[in-house]
Amino acid sequence: MTITCWNDLEDGQLQGAPLASQILYLRGLRKYMDYETGLVGAKRRTSWQALTEVLYVEPHQGETRSGSYSKQQVRRLAKRLETLGLVEMRSDQAAKHLVFFLPLAFTDRSVQKKADT
Repeated sequence: MTITCWNDLEDGQLQGAPLASQILYLRGLRKYMDYETGLVGAKRRTSWQALTEVLYVEPHQGETRSGSYSKQQVRRLAKRLETLGLVEMRSDQAAKHLVFFLPLAFTDRSVQKKADT
C-alpha cells in the first residue's frame, strides 16, 4: 500500500482550481512522484492516455459529467497546473517520454536529516 500526501503549499495552489485539475495533480501525478527527484514519468513511465484514464468518470444516473476526457483536454489541464506553479513539463522529446517536475512537492532532499545522538 502506498501513502500519498501533499503539503500546504500544494494545497494552497490547488484551492479554487477546477476539480479535474486537482484530480490530475493528486491522483495522476503526485501519487506516482519519485521522492528522490520530484519527477513523475522518469522511472515509472506515464502517458497522456494513462492520465485520461485517471480522470474517467463512471456513468451514473444523475451525473452531469461522466465518461472520458480527451488527450487535448488533459493537456489543457496540465497546462493549468503549470500556470499555477504546481508542475513543470520536462518531457524528453528525443525519447518521447512524458516527464513532469513537481516543484512545490517535498522530496527526500527537502526533509531535514536528524543528527546522530
